[in-house]
Amino acid sequence: MRLRPSAANPSAIATRSRTTKTKPETVTVSNFPACEHHLEQAGERVSAHIMGVTIFGTHTFVCATCFNLYGMGLGLSKGQILVMGA
Repeated sequence: MRLRPSAANPSAIATRSRTTKTKPETVTVSNFPACEHHLEQAGERVSAHIMGVTIFGTHTFVCATCFNLYGMGLGLSKGQILVMGA
């Protein structure tokens, strides 16, 4: 399944892949997108390594720091770890 790029990260195109039943779902990306929270709040480009739901109710690309502050967890319909791939 291909995911649409967001307005903040127009080049971020991802494909889903499930690793194992015990690990959270991962998403393979060709390049790491920018953390949308850092872009909007501080104008900084920090690589996002997680795509997930935040406490604000949005599904967005976030860095590990923002995920620890605002993330709702990992798993289906919560958050996926971004993995660099072809």
